Amino acid sequence: MRNVIAALVAVAAVGVVVWFGWSSLSARTTTQEAGPGAPDVLAAFVDAFNAGDNQAMTDLVHPDDRVGLDGLLDATTTMRAELDLTDVELILREVDEGEARATASTTVSVTLGNLPGPTATEDGGSTPTADATAGRGEDVGSLAWTASLRAIERRSGWFVQADRSSLHPNLTGTTAFVRREVDTPRASILAADGTPVTVHGDLETLGIEPGQVRNEAVLRERWAEVLPQSVDLLDEALSRDDLVPTWFYPVVSLPSAEVEAAWSRLRTLPSVIRTAADDPGATATTTTAQHVLGSVGAPGEGALAEELGVAPDAVVGLSGLERVFEDRLVGSETVRVALETAEGVLVEELGEAQVDPSSPVTTSLDAEVQAAVEASLQGIEDPVAVVAVRTDGGIAATASRPLAGYNRAWEGKYPPGDMFMPVTAATLVRSGRNLDTPTECPGEASRSGAVARSPRPLAGTVPLREALAAGCDTSLAILGADLAPDALVDMAGEFGWETAPMLPLAAATPTFPTPGDIAETVRAAIGQARVETTPLHLATVGAELLSGNRLTPWLVGDDAVDPQRIPIDTSGLVDVTRAAAVDGSGATISTRDVGIIVGTAPVTGADTVHSWALMLVDDIGIAVLVEDTGGDLDLVRRIGRRVESELAARGPAATPPTPEPSATDATPATTPTPGATDGPSPSSTSSPATPTANPTAAGAPAADDAAVRIPADAGSRPTSPHPSRASPRARP
Repeated sequence: MRNVIAALVAVAAVGVVVWFGWSSLSARTTTQEAGPGAPDVLAAFVDAFNAGDNQAMTDLVHPDDRVGLDGLLDATTTMRAELDLTDVELILREVDEGEARATASTTVSVTLGNLPGPTATEDGGSTPTADATAGRGEDVGSLAWTASLRAIERRSGWFVQADRSSLHPNLTGTTAFVRREVDTPRASILAADGTPVTVHGDLETLGIEPGQVRNEAVLRERWAEVLPQSVDLLDEALSRDDLVPTWFYPVVSLPSAEVEAAWSRLRTLPSVIRTAADDPGATATTTTAQHVLGSVGAPGEGALAEELGVAPDAVVGLSGLERVFEDRLVGSETVRVALETAEGVLVEELGEAQVDPSSPVTTSLDAEVQAAVEASLQGIEDPVAVVAVRTDGGIAATASRPLAGYNRAWEGKYPPGDMFMPVTAATLVRSGRNLDTPTECPGEASRSGAVARSPRPLAGTVPLREALAAGCDTSLAILGADLAPDALVDMAGEFGWETAPMLPLAAATPTFPTPGDIAETVRAAIGQARVETTPLHLATVGAELLSGNRLTPWLVGDDAVDPQRIPIDTSGLVDVTRAAAVDGSGATISTRDVGIIVGTAPVTGADTVHSWALMLVDDIGIAVLVEDTGGDLDLVRRIGRRVESELAARGPAATPPTPEPSATDATPATTPTPGATDGPSPSSTSSPATPTANPTAAGAPAADDAAVRIPADAGSRPTSPHPSRASPRARP
């Protein structure tokens, strides 16, 4: 019996133990199921981190893991200080939950404070400030990267496991966040279609070692085939009189891909050397419109460095658009954040911030037209200028030679001479003449002491249109003597004389003072006396003839101005300009509807005579100037032919616009003879622009061309050239 009782007691004891064990397990399971899961715990930790609630974070971390939490908090404090942060935020993304473990992908978002950059001042200017991001958008200075946060299930529930790697997977005791100001990438200057015409960054340089040049002609020929737009830079390097045979002379810097393509064809020439661009600010240009695009380099000691607030060895725009738009092309300084080792070895770049981002400057330049103009000037070292202006006033191309000289295309002032004929013709039409008005074209005409000469006189009386096509300055002198001085002044004003260009770079103002007497009126009527223009302005006159509008030339879109109608129908002037190139020479102008007049411009009171060409090609006016030719028109003809030929080779001709009659004052006082137009276009000396296999072939003899020489007491000369640009750098 006792044994039975003892057995029953033992069974009961076991039952009690089992019951208590089951109850305890059941209670624990019930509590665990009722507690927060991994996603909730991780979300709560992220909220506590973002709120800076250290106690709440501590409560969500198991005591065994709180050393790691201390590391996270210390690393966060250090990161805030080292990166100068105004905000740090964890963003919870996805939670991947497994058995007793969970991992959440997160985004670490930080906001940099005290970014360098300008902010508005009371006077409308700008000044650097520590609060440069104020009012510039919430995203300025915001950086983000991916990290992760872990959680683990213990007996009492889910707990977060956090340490310094929660800020970045590669953040350890031997790595740290660093903030540095770095070189800001310079944006490019663009052509009208968005094509970069300057390139900065990873460039390589091609140059020459003079002592290795075996055959200069072969070197130049090969270079012209491979890099035609920099052949003038090669010529400039070769023409130096201080060349050291064993030194390297850089010619052009280009992006590595372009250098690689050129190198495959130049590497067989021992004189050509390829090297990394040793100037961190080297600029690659796809055009040689250097006087306009400008240059980049170190300002050195002096006013420019002080003005820009930069070190003497900083890389800044030194001239041209690179200088004018320095702030836009570079913007404010760039701050970069990275993770590095204690030795300064880069582990990962995390991002960069810039208050005022660098942005490109878009110009009106047409890459194809610019290339055509530059190709037409290859091998020419004379002082010349070529400018092309579209019918919307945009400058399509511009070039001045020599490259070491000043920007004569915009800043040089010259008498227009024979190129003033469109203005005088328009004035005559507005004063009552028309293209069929009978006129004489003698070899010489004198009015009130002013003498004009035409080397190809016409017998008897001829319609004004024929006299203009033949380049009869004497006809304009005879008719111009009867014009009121104010009539010429007013019409010149309609074509832009006495109007200062609104451009970002220096450009001279074309001048037309009111003639003081009949003699000066006659001289002014043939573009002499005190009348002056620039190649840029004359190209604009050509575009005005095509469009029938008064234009304001512009280079950067911000400066574009709506055109205004010229108070006379210019279509007749365009017709005569086109006829001049045919009638005056007996030759057609390829298959394109092209007009070109060529003539001379004597400087009043001096022996200097310049040569001009005014071309109307498609929808652009083109002016070509060659300085101090003594009346020889051979070179200006050659350049004109080259330009037309190069343009024809670069694509089909566009349909040239036909000017609409002006709504104001378009009808001359005298009813025109049937078939006549409202305005003739003069051609003092006509010349075809026929493309030939050899574009350098000479034109007609200069002796056949008009050279008007009228004495006057007022002289007119081009402005003095600017100092030459720095010589190419040389290093042993």
